Amino acid sequence: YYQAARFFGKPEIIVRVTSDCPLIDPEILDQTIDFFLNNDFDYASTGRIQSTFPDGLDTEIFKFSALEKAWREAKLPSEREHVTPYIWKNPELFRLGELKNSEDLSHLRWTVDEERDLEFVRAVFRRLYQTGKIFHLRDVLDLLKKNPELTEKNKSIVRDAGYFKSLKEDQK
Repeated sequence: YYQAARFFGKPEIIVRVTSDCPLIDPEILDQTIDFFLNNDFDYASTGRIQSTFPDGLDTEIFKFSALEKAWREAKLPSEREHVTPYIWKNPELFRLGELKNSEDLSHLRWTVDEERDLEFVRAVFRRLYQTGKIFHLRDVLDLLKKNPELTEKNKSIVRDAGYFKSLKEDQK
């Protein structure tokens, strides 16, 4: 991330949305950007510190200067692989913000890490996708209220399992 940001001119602010989050809501993305800009944070997110959004609506916004410091100072493999842990694990070095949802929906899994996740996301897209139209958090929640069986597909998968696996590698 650091090398790419540097290559593209060292932007003052970076918005990070990962490809395993295909249900990202642009309204939440906009809210997170506004939250970041209005509060003089070095880093803000929707779910790294204490998540209240579904897993898969992950948005991170940070200053290039924070990314640069993390790139220079992060030593653990997990901090290097997952880009931002050095930032959010060091609140004494960075001004951190966490956008909270009005309702805790962190038990919902909308990310794609396993086949069962992909089945869930495909089911959502089959029901909600229309060419040229964007669907949002509330649309998916309405769908799940009418079709609660959809959440059964992947609810047993542990949130952030890949990150936890990386933490174990740090111990070696």
